[in-house]
Amino acid sequence: MGGSICSPFDWNGDFSVIIKGSRKTAFFTLKILVCCDILSFDKNRGRKLFMKKIICIIETVLAILMIAVLIFGIKNDIAPQNVFNETVLKPEGTWSEKMLASDEIVQYEYDIPKSQNEKNWIMMLKTHWVDFEIFADDVSLYRTEGKRTGFVHLFEVPTGKKLTVQFFHVSEKAADAIEQSDFQIGNRSGIYRMILVKNIHAGIFAVFAAVSGFTAIFAGFYMRKAWTRQICESLICLGAFVVDAGLWILTDSKFLLLFTQKSGVIELVSFLAFFTLAIPLLGFTKRMFTGKEKMFGIMQCLFAAMLGLYCINYITAFIPFAIIIVLEHILIAITITIVVVEGFIRLHKNKNVKLFRVLSGYSIFSICSIIAIVFYYIGLEFQYSISYVIAILCFAFFLADAAGIAIYEQIRENANVALYAKMAYTDMMTGLKNRAAFIDDSNRDAHTPGAVSYIMIDANNLKKVNDSLGHKRGDELLTTVARCMEAGVKKYAGNGRCYRIGGDEFVIRLNNATEQDTKECMQRVKEALAAADKKTDIPISAAMGYAWSDAPDKDTEKLLQNADAQMYENKQMMKKFF
Repeated sequence: MGGSICSPFDWNGDFSVIIKGSRKTAFFTLKILVCCDILSFDKNRGRKLFMKKIICIIETVLAILMIAVLIFGIKNDIAPQNVFNETVLKPEGTWSEKMLASDEIVQYEYDIPKSQNEKNWIMMLKTHWVDFEIFADDVSLYRTEGKRTGFVHLFEVPTGKKLTVQFFHVSEKAADAIEQSDFQIGNRSGIYRMILVKNIHAGIFAVFAAVSGFTAIFAGFYMRKAWTRQICESLICLGAFVVDAGLWILTDSKFLLLFTQKSGVIELVSFLAFFTLAIPLLGFTKRMFTGKEKMFGIMQCLFAAMLGLYCINYITAFIPFAIIIVLEHILIAITITIVVVEGFIRLHKNKNVKLFRVLSGYSIFSICSIIAIVFYYIGLEFQYSISYVIAILCFAFFLADAAGIAIYEQIRENANVALYAKMAYTDMMTGLKNRAAFIDDSNRDAHTPGAVSYIMIDANNLKKVNDSLGHKRGDELLTTVARCMEAGVKKYAGNGRCYRIGGDEFVIRLNNATEQDTKECMQRVKEALAAADKKTDIPISAAMGYAWSDAPDKDTEKLLQNADAQMYENKQMMKKFF
C-alpha cells in the first residue's frame, strides 16, 4: 500500500487501516465542500453588493435628472403677464407731530400712486393705537376714538390721492410707538394674496387642531365605560388644549381678514384663547403627575384668575394691558420650570416612558416659545407664528404619545382583567363554562321571565378509563362529551349554554325553550355521543336527565335536583342493561 488509503485488492485484514483512511478521506472531502460553500457565499454576497451599488447609482442619476428638469422648466416657463395683476407697496410716507385744538397729534402722510387699472386700492394698517382718523385729500374715510378694535385693519382708499392718517390723544411716550405702525398699500388681489400666503399655515393648523382635538374629546367621552376616569379626562383635556391652540393660532394670524373685517372681535377671541390655553394643559399634566394633583390644581386656578382679570380689564381698562401679558408670560415660565424640574426628579427616581414623553414635549415647547417671543419682539410676525405652530405641533405630538402609552397600558390591563374573568368562569380542560358560571346564571334564571330547562349529563366509564388507559384518555373522554354537548345546543345559538360542574358532571342550560325543544336537544346530544363512540377505542356514553319550568318565579335549585334525579334513574337503567 502506498498511502493511508488502501484499495480492496491489497487489504491485509487490518480494519484500523481502513478506518484511518476513511477518516482522512472524509476530512479532506469536508474541507473541499466547505471551501466551495465559502466561495459560493462570497460570490453571492459580491453579486448582491454589486447590484446594490448599481441600484444606488441609478437612483442618484434619476434624482439628478429630475432636479435638472425642474430647474430647466422653471427657467424656460413663459407665463402670461398681469393675469393676477398683483401689486403691494410698502409706502415711504412722512411722519410729523403737531398740536390741534390742544391735542397732540402724530400724523402720517403719503401720496398714493395713480393706477390705470384700479380706482381704489386696499391699505393694510397695523397699529395698537385705537384713536385715529384716515383722510384722502382732506376727506375723512374712517375715524375711531375710544373703541376697542384690533391692531390690523383693511381700508379701501382711492388711488392718486394724498393719504393722511392722524393719531390723536397722543402722550409724549406714545409718539415713538405710534411711528412704528406699519402701512402696506396694494390692489385687492395683491393684498389678499399676501395675507393668504403668509397665513395659510394658520388655517391648515386650525383644521388639523379641530379634527384631532375633537376626536380626542369624543374618544374621552365615548370610552368612559372601557377606560379609567383618569385616562378619559386626560384625553378630554388634551383635546381641549389642541382645539384651543388651533383657535389661538388662527385668530392670532391675519387669515380671518379674508372673511371678515371684525378685527377687534378676532383679537378678543385670540386673547381669550391664549389666556385659556394653560387651563386644559395643566388638567392633562396633573393626571400624568400622580400625587401632584393639588399643586397643578392651584396653578390651574392661577391661570383661571388671569383669564378673569383679562376679561374684567377688557371692560374696565383699569390697568395697562401690557402688565397682564407680562404676568401671564411669567406664570407660564414658572409653570414650565416646575413641570420640567419635577419631571426630571421623578425620572431620576423611576424611569417612566410616559413621563419622559411629557417632559420632552414641555422642553421642545419651551425652546420654541423662547424663539417665537424673540421673533415677536424684533417684529418678525411670520416667523413668530410659524415657531408657535411648530412648538404646539411637537408639544401635542409628545402629549398624544404619552396619552397613547396610558391608553395602551389601560387596554392591556383590561385584557388581563378579561382574561382572569374568563379563567374564573371557564373550565380549562373542556373550554366549557364552570360551576361558578352556572351558579351565577342559574341565580339570574330564578327571576328571569320565560321558560328555562336544565339537562344534567354524567359521563360514563370515566374511572374505568382512567384506571385502565390513563388519565390522558380520561381527559379525552371528557372533552369528547363536551364537544357533543356543544353540537347538541348549536341550534339554540345564544339561548343554550354548556357547563362542566364537577369531575364527570355536566349541565346544559336552555332559555326560552319548550319542553319539546329540551327533549330534542337531549336526543341530539345522544346521537353525537353515539357517533363519537364509533370513532374511538374508548367507550363514549353518558346518562341524562332534564327538568323544565316556565313559572314566573322559578326554584332553580329544585329544578336542578329534579334533573339530577332523572339523570340518576337513567344511569341506573343503563347499568342494568349494559
